[in-house]
Amino acid sequence: MEENNQKATAVKVASGIVNLRSGPATSYETLDTVATGETLSVLAEKDGWFQVSRAGRTGWVAGWVVDVIREGNDPSAEVPVIGTGPDSEPEKEPVSEPVKPDKPGEDVVWLSSAIDAGGLHIFMESGSKLNSKPVEKSASIKYTFKDKQIEGLYLMKKAFGSSYITAEATNIEDDLLIEISLPSGAEYETELSDNGKKATVTIFNYITSVERKTFANTGERIIINTALPVDYTSEQDGEKLLITLNNILIGKAEEQYKFRSDLIKKVTFEATDDEKSTLLTIYTDNMGKYAFAESGANQAFTVLMIEKSAMKPRKENLVVLDPGHGGGDTGARGTELDEKDVNLDIALKAGAILAKQGIDVEYTRKTDVTVGLEERSLIANDLNAELFVSIHNNSDTANVGHGTETYFYAPLSTPELYMQRDERQLLAQKLQQQLISKLQRTDRGVKEKNLAVLRNTTMPSALVEVMFINCPDEQALLKQEKYKNLAAEAIAQGIMNYLDAK
Repeated sequence: MEENNQKATAVKVASGIVNLRSGPATSYETLDTVATGETLSVLAEKDGWFQVSRAGRTGWVAGWVVDVIREGNDPSAEVPVIGTGPDSEPEKEPVSEPVKPDKPGEDVVWLSSAIDAGGLHIFMESGSKLNSKPVEKSASIKYTFKDKQIEGLYLMKKAFGSSYITAEATNIEDDLLIEISLPSGAEYETELSDNGKKATVTIFNYITSVERKTFANTGERIIINTALPVDYTSEQDGEKLLITLNNILIGKAEEQYKFRSDLIKKVTFEATDDEKSTLLTIYTDNMGKYAFAESGANQAFTVLMIEKSAMKPRKENLVVLDPGHGGGDTGARGTELDEKDVNLDIALKAGAILAKQGIDVEYTRKTDVTVGLEERSLIANDLNAELFVSIHNNSDTANVGHGTETYFYAPLSTPELYMQRDERQLLAQKLQQQLISKLQRTDRGVKEKNLAVLRNTTMPSALVEVMFINCPDEQALLKQEKYKNLAAEAIAQGIMNYLDAK
């Protein structure tokens, strides 16, 4: 596995909105969002995630959604230092939100925010009544609270689509001014609650733009960009796709779009009966398959479609097994084993098990010969196989790696592969489950990676890394027929489980 040993100094958001999380995994809570163009200093790196500093707050961003700036590789992209020159004025930056007390003081106001299905909410709370009516203009809302002072957060900046919503509090003698600045076209409502002690401004999610892109010869993509993350429900009615964008206003979408397309007749947008959501209807002709995708921190909702004519039937019951490396390419090397030999042995054993179950099996190689990466994919594609599994064993430069992992690849940036995402991911999951069950090694998980044999195969494909051949304990296992048999059984069973489940 390739590793980049250069220290990461910063990350930059190239496009979309990125979540800032409390820990290095998607299971951690979202603390904030980071918009396109922002560059953040890196404090630490772990498992493909980066701990960053933003406006006095630390959090984690995923490495696959940002551009990583490493030592010596982009001197022009250094993180700017604000206000360090002798004559410089420090710019106002949002600060991290302090913990609001259960009962704010009667003469203070606390500023906070939240994002939910209803939109972005900005809260102004006090221990006594807030005697102020908002002064509303086209792009701002102003509150003046008599005999109040700000406490806690005084400046807030929240990403909203490709723009920001800011709330700034200023003490003016004995009074407090809070000004909320909005992007052009944003719709909102104000509310006073809690016996007048809480003022709320809710800015509604809305469609910021609609794009249409084609792929391959007969594929279509409709991309709906929104200010906040998308929640949707869908159904198919004959040749129509009906998609409800929940709690999302029509915004900048037009009522109807027509394209010169053999697949799409037209696309329409209309408000639902309660006027809080949008119904998207795509009228199609000869549609073979469709899929949905969310990207850019779930603020770009994509509908992918292909024609029936593009859905080339795969040869059912045909599996291609690919023993990695071979010939002059030994692959990873242990002190006593070459990867190419172990891969071939496991592949032939797995193929024999599948054949006994009535499954047709082809191999990219059956002997110790050299087969190029491109040729491996071409073999499977020419056979038009139902699925492809590449068999490997792992290694690492530090000689500390151990365990089992399985890869698939189906990015939204390659729509032809993304249309198979569910199948590719399912195949990888079924293989990983069986390998872990039978081999009892460390579960390194199912991962997505741009590998040549996964990128170039036209059918569902996966690549397994059975064990680490340069780990002494695992090399000792790979020398035993028992464990090679177990690996082969796991791969064969994983394939059969996939075929049964799909």
